Amino acid sequence: MHPGGARAGSTALNVVTGPYGQTFGNWLRDCGATVVDLEVPFHTAVTAERVERALAEHPEIDFVSLVHAEAATGNTNPVAEIGEVVRAHGALFYLDAVASIGAEPVLPDAWGVDLCIIGAQKAMGGPRACPRCR
Repeated sequence: MHPGGARAGSTALNVVTGPYGQTFGNWLRDCGATVVDLEVPFHTAVTAERVERALAEHPEIDFVSLVHAEAATGNTNPVAEIGEVVRAHGALFYLDAVASIGAEPVLPDAWGVDLCIIGAQKAMGGPRACPRCR
């Protein structure tokens, strides 16, 4: 069940607002999930309405992945509003908060996030979490 709960047989909505979102979609595909990419221009954030529309078009989606803050673009996505939409749909909600932890409020419980990954290497200026990632 990698990454973070997606597996063969899952249908994932992968929100792409920058290069990290693209990478996550590739990981999902490598795990055997069917991936629906919701792409927005890299100079914008995604809206909850766009996520809601994608979920309505693909009721089989059981996993949603989102990058909170794309380090490469500087955009921050509205996680609280998106979390409400994902909860109403009944999907598992994964949030990449690696770039936002220590720089932005990160409230996974309040936002309805099921799986949240963080790392100290971005805004907090700490070491990378994984020695193999060098």
